[in-house]
Amino acid sequence: MGRASVFVVGAHTLLGGQVVRALKARRYNVRAPRRRGDPMWHLTDVRVDWVDAGSHGEDELRELAQGCGGAIVASEPVPEVRPGEMMAEATSRTRALCRAMRAAGVGRMVFRTHACALGGGSGEEVDEASYREVRAHDDPWSAAALAAEEEIYLEWGNDLEVVFVAPTVVVGPGDAYGTEAGRWLRSCLLYTSDAADDLLCV
Repeated sequence: MGRASVFVVGAHTLLGGQVVRALKARRYNVRAPRRRGDPMWHLTDVRVDWVDAGSHGEDELRELAQGCGGAIVASEPVPEVRPGEMMAEATSRTRALCRAMRAAGVGRMVFRTHACALGGGSGEEVDEASYREVRAHDDPWSAAALAAEEEIYLEWGNDLEVVFVAPTVVVGPGDAYGTEAGRWLRSCLLYTSDAADDLLCV
């Protein structure tokens, strides 16, 4: 018999696909929202409870996640919109996600954090242990990503446990892994399957 269901947001991404595979290897049931146009080529051989989604609004996400014991957010926090719209879209979508998971009875949500939320600047190496005062970001994407993560802290409650995981730069299939350069990349970066394992270990 399989284990509890896990709701995976962003299963269509390269990292999300590896998260799904890692969950299935551990005999979890996986439920994942998908929208028209989302790539599925990397998961055609894996049994996933795909649920068609529209805008990923709060009510829709709550209904889709009903019965899941946990959620893993593998997608980027900032949607592909115009720079001037990134902040509002990122914060509203993240707020809707948190509230939907709480209302659906999801006990734990695992969220992939980004260096911009750990106080790092361009070219700086940071992790949870090197946290410093977070600076304002000049580029719209980083500013929106930080605002989205702040939204999670605002929505955090006793009935929704949130775990932040901070992987380094992630590479995966198709990133010259079999070459000498690819072997060097994996020695200092993080392969998608390893990042997926990190998300599941918490």
